This record gives sequence, C-alpha cells and structure tokens, in this order.
Amino acid sequence: MSGIAGRTNYSDWGKKTKALLAETDETDAQEQLEAKEALGTDKYARSDAEASERVKAIEVKEQKKKLDGYKDREIAVVQSLSNVLEGADGTVNITRESMEDGKRVLTLSDTTGPGTIHLTPDLSQITTLLPNSTLIPKSYPDDVQNPAIPDPKLTPIYGLIKLNLTQLQDCTVVVACKVLTGTLDLSYCRNVVLRLERTTSISTIQAD
Repeated sequence: MSGIAGRTNYSDWGKKTKALLAETDETDAQEQLEAKEALGTDKYARSDAEASERVKAIEVKEQKKKLDGYKDREIAVVQSLSNVLEGADGTVNITRESMEDGKRVLTLSDTTGPGTIHLTPDLSQITTLLPNSTLIPKSYPDDVQNPAIPDPKLTPIYGLIKLNLTQLQDCTVVVACKVLTGTLDLSYCRNVVLRLERTTSISTIQAD
C-alpha cells in the first residue's frame, strides 16, 4: 500500500495486521472448542493435575452458590435502620411499624446522638411461623391407622431473632423487647449507654 509521495503507509498496515491477527485468534479458539467437543476432551481431564483443578473449580463454584444463597436469605430477614436519631428531639421508639414484612433481625447502624433509641416491648409481638414437623408422626396415604396429614401445623414464635448495633455514637439504647437468640452484637460503637429492661430476653452481649 502506498502513502504520500509513493511511500508505504506502515500505520495503516499495522492496523490491518492487528485486525487480521485478532480474527485469526478468534477462529483458532473456535476451531479448538469444536475439536474438543468432537473428541470429548472438554468433558474429561487430560491429567491428574487438570482433574484436581476441575474439582477445585467445582468446589469454589458450589461454595459461592451457598454464600450467595446465605446472603439472599439474610437480606430477606434483616431490617436495617440508620440515622435513627436524625432530626429527633429526645427519644425515638422502634416498634413493629418500623419493620418491613418478613423482617425478623434488626440492625441499628450509623447513628449519632444525642438521644435515646427505645426498642419497645411491641417488637416482642413480631411473629414467625415455624412448621411443627418434628411433632407430627409419620403417616402414609390410604393407611387407616396412620392417615396422611395434608399440611403440618405451624407453631408461632414471637420476638426478634437477633439484634445488631453497629456504628452508634453518643446515644442511649434501651432494649425492652424479646430477642429469641438472647444475643446482642455490639460493634464499632463509641460512648453508647446500653440499658436492658426486665422485659428483654438478652443474656449475652458480643462486643467488638
């Protein structure tokens, strides 16, 4: 190819060469994939080392899937409330109305006082329905002595499942509600007064 005054335009040739190389690499990769599929080598390891790497990759994928599932379940039940005392004058009461449907774990975070956060006894009325399957005897269809039970009964349990306090500063937290696990997690808080009322079921505080 000629450029100005009959000179070769090396810049233009360079661009075309890169494009051709990219196209060639893509074609080679596709041909290799098709060859592996035809020979079945994409399904079977060619060495012990490759087999070990494939097992590790599968394990990592499964662990990631489990972790993602755990995170999804956690998001589904955790209610996060932040800046609770912003614009408040005195005490802020946390009740069932502060919780979205299905939320059973409460996290209070990123809040600076002064002020008081009151977790009211009303939170003890949050209801979770659990299947009472362990108390139902085994049964079989068309068995007169052990008739099948269509649906297991649900047992209601009341209260928050867990309570987390994180990144709180210069405030008072009054806990007057039932917490089923009996555990309160406290982390990265400064100058916080924690008061547990007789109506709460918290027996353990984990502080970080």
